[in-house]
Amino acid sequence: MSQTDLAAQLRERHGLKFHQATIDRVEKGVRPCRLDEVYALAEVLGSTVDDMLADWSSADSAFRELTSIARRAGETEYRIAMGIQQELAAVDGDRERVVAGLARSSDSADGDQVRAWAEEVLELLDALSAGAERILEGMTAHLPLRPGGVMEQVNRQYFGGILAAHEAAIAARRAEAAAGDAHGLADGGSG
Repeated sequence: MSQTDLAAQLRERHGLKFHQATIDRVEKGVRPCRLDEVYALAEVLGSTVDDMLADWSSADSAFRELTSIARRAGETEYRIAMGIQQELAAVDGDRERVVAGLARSSDSADGDQVRAWAEEVLELLDALSAGAERILEGMTAHLPLRPGGVMEQVNRQYFGGILAAHEAAIAARRAEAAAGDAHGLADGGSG
């Protein structure tokens, strides 16, 4: 998109008083942008403010951006996996209801028809379960960690946070025990 087209889009869609020269000054860093202008630019360019402001100019800043993206991807993977597991539990419950209903209807006059319908539904539930399990098996958690890679850093940060919380809890318990021992000694010495 040309600077002229971009300026026209910003005028038409967002009412900003931009011209080709304004875009040129913004691109050169001569003219700063207000926050509303940054959001308008992102929308017109089909981007996000986060993407526009991301700093990929050095290995360190690019690595930070990539670890942030990888962390969000890991959180998304977790939510997807939890959703699939919840749906699998619902499918298992439905399977149990079909089997129980089938047992109750075996003596009925329409038992053969009910059995045929039940087998069709059980086949559907089995296919859903198998598909969901294949999706879970294909999730990225099975990717190998590359030494010095982005995912190794994400895991180090995640597990480092868990370890720090665990160590803080141990330190707090030790402090409580030490305070209790000191209180006990003080009580014992005054008796």
